[in-house]
Amino acid sequence: MLVSRRRSARASFEQWALPNLRWDVSAGVERWLDAGTFATVGAGLEQRAFDDRVALGLDAQFWPGNGGFSSLSTGSVRWRSSNDAVNNLLLVEANGALVS
Repeated sequence: MLVSRRRSARASFEQWALPNLRWDVSAGVERWLDAGTFATVGAGLEQRAFDDRVALGLDAQFWPGNGGFSSLSTGSVRWRSSNDAVNNLLLVEANGALVS
């Protein structure tokens, strides 16, 4: 198994474009112990549905340049049993990632 360590600094901005649609952008720098230092940029969207009980998200991070990889894309689906501020609820989340 290949293991690497990194340190990163990133600034981001996010905004609700609509009551149920949020977008974000980010930029930063990452230092990989075994690969060097790289700039990184990213963007994402999150769509809420069914009275705020379902959230669908897509995110992408890019490392421009000649590194060993160039992008990381993730997707997520979250469901919660209640949108009320209650003490007990069921939260189900599924995530996936693609590295290229």
